[in-house]
Amino acid sequence: MNVTVIESKLVDFLRTITGQVALQADSDLQDAGITDSLTMMDLLVFIETEYQVRLGFADLTPDVFQTPTTVAELIAAQLALTQQSQAA
Repeated sequence: MNVTVIESKLVDFLRTITGQVALQADSDLQDAGITDSLTMMDLLVFIETEYQVRLGFADLTPDVFQTPTTVAELIAAQLALTQQSQAA
């Protein structure tokens, strides 16, 4: 799946649950106040439900959850790994 499509879905989801309509793919999630525990749990559930991707504890770092783009890149990488393992 394309990173841009994932970014768009993540931004739409985060706008919906936070009410921050100005949020963009390159918005810093910490600066936007989105990295609180409840919003992060909602985001993780969305990721697992929407993409069937389960993120490990090592994935839950400030670098990965810096912007919707960095989260989308992780999801795309996880989806690619899953497709590769299924093809093998």
